[in-house]
Amino acid sequence: MKYLILLLISITLAGCASEPYKTNPQNEKEESNAAAQVTDDLPPPPSEVTSAHFTAVGDLLVERPILYDARQEDGSFMFDQLLGNVDYLIKKGDFSYANQETPITGAEFGLGDGDFVFNNPYELGHSFYRAGFNMLQLANNHTLDMEVSGLDRNVDFWRTNYPDVLLSGVYTSIEEQNAIPIIERNGISIALISSTYSSNKPVELEYSINIFTENEDKLLQDVARANEMADLVAVGIHWGKEYQQPTIEQEELADKLASQGADIIIGHHPHVLQPIEWIEGKNGSKTLVAYSLGNFISGPFDDRVPELDCPRLTGAILGFDLSKENDSVDMRSVYAIPTFTSFSEEFSSFTVLPLDEFDQQDFRWCDLSEHKQYVNETLTERMNNIEIRMDMEPK
Repeated sequence: MKYLILLLISITLAGCASEPYKTNPQNEKEESNAAAQVTDDLPPPPSEVTSAHFTAVGDLLVERPILYDARQEDGSFMFDQLLGNVDYLIKKGDFSYANQETPITGAEFGLGDGDFVFNNPYELGHSFYRAGFNMLQLANNHTLDMEVSGLDRNVDFWRTNYPDVLLSGVYTSIEEQNAIPIIERNGISIALISSTYSSNKPVELEYSINIFTENEDKLLQDVARANEMADLVAVGIHWGKEYQQPTIEQEELADKLASQGADIIIGHHPHVLQPIEWIEGKNGSKTLVAYSLGNFISGPFDDRVPELDCPRLTGAILGFDLSKENDSVDMRSVYAIPTFTSFSEEFSSFTVLPLDEFDQQDFRWCDLSEHKQYVNETLTERMNNIEIRMDMEPK
């Protein structure tokens, strides 16, 4: 009897152990819905935001008096002083643009003729790179001052020594001209399209330089193409009339460029400051236009306009912040820092300084207070929300 009871108990326990555990289907559904509800209530994951800074200047116009001052006893050249007081402002830019007005093709080919034909030694290019420039426009009316062979040497200098510098506007082949130059920093890409109104020397090879007056359609097509390839499109444009304010032709071309997708238009050639403004861009966007940023580096005089020495020696650094989120890039906090090319009465010690660092007793070129007022009014004429980093009060 004892064994029979034990056997029955064992069979009963074995049957219980072999039956699988079953959950309540209704409970499962409720728990699943609750989990889904919790997931739906969670905020979406934060989108990635990247940022960068952009700086730009106008003409790097290095004439023979500056070269004579920089030449050393052994025949080499030293330009450390030229931009040594403003390079920290240039280097703030992850993107730093300039128009290289005067060709860099080697001192062994001369220093120009003193009559608006220019050439610079290679040491100047090294100095520009150390100062922080990484976007250079080479297309302007002086590009071919040393003819096509000089253009080739200029391009070769940059590509050999500093391949990370983006060059725009001049080419050594048709294939190069058809390509869109793009630079990327911090996950933000900028295409640089450059063109000039003309060349002082004959253009032997049509593809060697972009000239918009002969082929405006190509310029606009390049901007439209670039708009599909980069986050932003910057256009460097050598246009306008020397020593004058914006022309109707400049304004009309700016509107056309903006309609094709240009986000930033940086002008030069007038050799004086012109206004900065926002204009209507593509699909309701805004395009920032600096009609002329003046001479960032300037020779000491121009006999054609001696009364304009002060405006001609004045330039500006344009700067703004970039922020990218979900493939959209915003430009904000736009500012300008007026600058001035200073030199001694003996035409030595050439250096670029923020205009704000001068006081009247050391500023012999014109009345400093009046000049600051002129600069401020020019830059803000069409844009009152731009920050002009310059103290208007005399020191």
